[in-house]
Amino acid sequence: MQLQDLQTLFQRRVLEGRPGIEAELIDSEGEDFPARLATYTDGYRTRLLEALETTYPGMKAALGEAEFERTMRQFIEAVPSKHYSIRYYG
Repeated sequence: MQLQDLQTLFQRRVLEGRPGIEAELIDSEGEDFPARLATYTDGYRTRLLEALETTYPGMKAALGEAEFERTMRQFIEAVPSKHYSIRYYG
């Protein structure tokens, strides 16, 4: 498999949750594999949340931290990023 194909599969996994990259990754059958993969998928969503906090500080102040985070995590799942960079999200 070409590097570009691997990158595309990994990006789809991180951005959309689509399976397909697992078979190409080292030790994907390992016990800690889900946690290792979650480092990337969860981490990306956390970066999106941080970007939304920066973009919408007034909304965060109005909703409060816990409600803002809950609402924005729902938004992140409902409106997936279409770009690898968080710069264009929100």
